[in-house]
Amino acid sequence: MSAPDDLCRLGEGSYVLDPEASLDTLLDDAGEWLAYAEGLNEVLAETFADMELPNRKHLIRLLGATSLLTRMSTQCVQQAKVRRIWDAQATLGGD
Repeated sequence: MSAPDDLCRLGEGSYVLDPEASLDTLLDDAGEWLAYAEGLNEVLAETFADMELPNRKHLIRLLGATSLLTRMSTQCVQQAKVRRIWDAQATLGGD
C-alpha cells in the first residue's frame, strides 16, 4: 500500500520541547495534551454513535490526532523524568 499524498497528514508526533522548561511546565503540558486527546475521543464516540456509515477518512484523521496528542504527552512526561534526574544529580553535586 502506498503512502497517501496528503498535505494535511499528521506527523510523527515530535514535539519541540523548550530545553529550559521546568518539570512543572512539562507535566502541565502533558496534562493539557491528554485533555485534548480525551476531547477528540469524545468526538470519536459521538461520530460512531451518530453515523450509519462512518466517513472513514474523517475517522482515520481523528484517530491519528488522538494518537499524536498522546505521543506528545508521553514525550513531555519522558523529558520531565529526565529533567528530574538532572536536577537531582545537580543537587547532589554530580557533573
